Amino acid sequence: RTRISISDTVLGDAGAELLGDMLQRHPKRSQIESLTLNYVRLGLQGLRSTLAGFAGSELELRGNEIAASGAALIGDLMRRIGPSMRALILARNPLGDKGAGLVLEGMQDHLIALKTVSLSQFAMDFSDCGIGADGALRIGQLLESNPDLASLNLRDNELGDAGISALAACLAHNQQLTELNLDATGMSDAGLEALAKALPSTRVSLLSINRNKIVGDGVVPLAHSLLENEVTAINMNYNPLGIKAIQSLVIAVDASKLRRINLTVPELESATHEFEQALISLASECRLANCELNLGNVSFRVKELTKQRYHSYVREHSQRQKDA
Repeated sequence: RTRISISDTVLGDAGAELLGDMLQRHPKRSQIESLTLNYVRLGLQGLRSTLAGFAGSELELRGNEIAASGAALIGDLMRRIGPSMRALILARNPLGDKGAGLVLEGMQDHLIALKTVSLSQFAMDFSDCGIGADGALRIGQLLESNPDLASLNLRDNELGDAGISALAACLAHNQQLTELNLDATGMSDAGLEALAKALPSTRVSLLSINRNKIVGDGVVPLAHSLLENEVTAINMNYNPLGIKAIQSLVIAVDASKLRRINLTVPELESATHEFEQALISLASECRLANCELNLGNVSFRVKELTKQRYHSYVREHSQRQKDA
């Protein structure tokens, strides 16, 4: 099997036309499995030429300024060779809702069992593509019609709570999705609450919600959901979490399947004593439950107090066992 990869250079329309012609004339065309063209400044004509010669199963086109017109060409490619496709990565292209819809229409026309490989994971990568609530709904509909999609990356798209809610409503119909990345999607507590309600009906084990607007009220239903869902790792870095959020996680850790929490807290140095104590309680519970907790920028004081609290917990737990 042959893989072609060109990145960080100016290919342009002329270079893409030569590449497309080479792909079409290659004596072992069927053995060209993967084509990667990242940040090569593909124009619309260059994209058309390249796709005309492509017949493989993995296509990666990061950062090529592909908008709706180019998305229509990719949708046509899906219709032509869709059933053989395993990989499609379109991160950092200004597709917008319209462009994402055109690509998804091509996928759905053949009800493709799309499994997109990204960083050794099965994934569909539409990160940083200018997708909003309407695009999130279309992607949710793909989840309903495509039960084999295993990982979905929508980070750095302004989906908002409306988009997250629309996506969450479709999650229950997909029993294969195991990884969901919703970093920096404009999610607040309302969106997280909708997502939390959907999670028990899924097989999602890795949930990433970094750099959102989550404060606390949404973490309460998430904590309850963790008692019933398959999530084993959660990334919640750089959210303005309050004490209520941390306390909710403390309650969930022991009875859930969680084995890793990434929770870098912004402005920890100015945190109140109560917030610091909540973090210490969470760290102690995680150690008792064999759950890895990464607090990122946690202060030396919190680390030392956590050790003290943990040893105190162990002594109290041992005493309770003796008394029983």
